[in-house]
Amino acid sequence: MLVEYKYWYFKNAIPKRICKEIVKVAENKTPQIGVTSGYSAEKDLPQLQEIRDSNVVWLNIPWIYKYINQYFDIANEKANWNFRTTVYEDAQYTLYNKDQFYDWHTDGGEVVNDSDDINFENTIRKLSCSLLLEDPKNYKGGDFNFKWIDGKNTVEHKAEELNSVGSLVVFPSFLTHKVSPVTEGTRKSLVIWKVGPTFT
Repeated sequence: MLVEYKYWYFKNAIPKRICKEIVKVAENKTPQIGVTSGYSAEKDLPQLQEIRDSNVVWLNIPWIYKYINQYFDIANEKANWNFRTTVYEDAQYTLYNKDQFYDWHTDGGEVVNDSDDINFENTIRKLSCSLLLEDPKNYKGGDFNFKWIDGKNTVEHKAEELNSVGSLVVFPSFLTHKVSPVTEGTRKSLVIWKVGPTFT
């Protein structure tokens, strides 16, 4: 699917105190190994870590969505995607420590969600959001990059706007992206997906 605007960004959108509260809540939980579709942390760890090496905590806290929701709606309208969306998946608090990364991938877009929850029946991820929770002064590397085809050319683009706590990007879940390896410190972010009926 071709879209004119690849992503929409919001500088310093979420107050720092809210970002700190998200980190506090997440860090009271035990992180898990981040996985990607088709891989298991138990069975496929060496192969998985060639694609993704990060740690995650899953959060389903209503007040988080209250702060994020307006930015999904604004981006969906302003970027003229106008995707029909319904509900959110659980939010993913993600840690990238030194040498950790997530190589090129998409968040879905074409994979039908097979959740037993009726709210997710016949839905796919349509919109993704990445919210920066750690000051980039405290880590090096960990750049958020997009990739898309423009005519016959492949474009790789760094989301320079993700350079302060509380800044976020919203983008179609089918857009290819990655987080480059962290070379120093720890990158902390929150990823949220909003699903909707399959594209027709």
